[in-house]
Amino acid sequence: MFSITEAENIVKILKNSKSLEYIKTWKFDKLTYSKDSQKVSKIEIYNYIKRENVEKLLKHLQTKKYKYTTDFKIIPNIFSVLLSKENKYTSWQWKIIEDITKEKYYYYIDFVKALIHRWSIFLIKIYRNKSQNKDFSKIEISYYYNNNSKYNLYYWTWINSLKAINEIIKRLSYNFEFVWYHEDYSQKIDFLTWIAKLLGIYPKEKIQKILKKF
Repeated sequence: MFSITEAENIVKILKNSKSLEYIKTWKFDKLTYSKDSQKVSKIEIYNYIKRENVEKLLKHLQTKKYKYTTDFKIIPNIFSVLLSKENKYTSWQWKIIEDITKEKYYYYIDFVKALIHRWSIFLIKIYRNKSQNKDFSKIEISYYYNNNSKYNLYYWTWINSLKAINEIIKRLSYNFEFVWYHEDYSQKIDFLTWIAKLLGIYPKEKIQKILKKF
């Protein structure tokens, strides 16, 4: 583990990284890694978009700029469960609801696809609080450790995934404005500080090599 000063220096390096310019403006929700295996198993980030712009966003995501797959031989196993929920009503636990009249709170998933970008696969999900008819929708981009892939090598996988997500957000940001809402009470995770903390699981001689990848 490195000192606070070393961590601050790392944050300073990352702050100036063009590879993270857009991704660090989104909110990080789930960040999971194993100190023993030195593998990052999950990264999930999100933002909000006004409901009036969702239809335009859905059309944009269906253009040739984006490539999707349903091949469960190459995507993370959990995707097979999540992809079945597109255009469905679900509970907050993501269980499909057949009869919404019996539910007090429920969501509608407008879009969920496995996106291929930079030879990696991500889940993009757009959903809304349908029961309360909110005027905004949430868009999530998720990375999961892919047990089906033979290319999960040390730290390269999650680094390349962060850079790929940054490129996806950059493309989206050219066409849409994402907004925050006062109703979001979840704790904000400072992305750059998290990466500095994550790097602490690696031997010091590896850290400089990792930083060069950004």
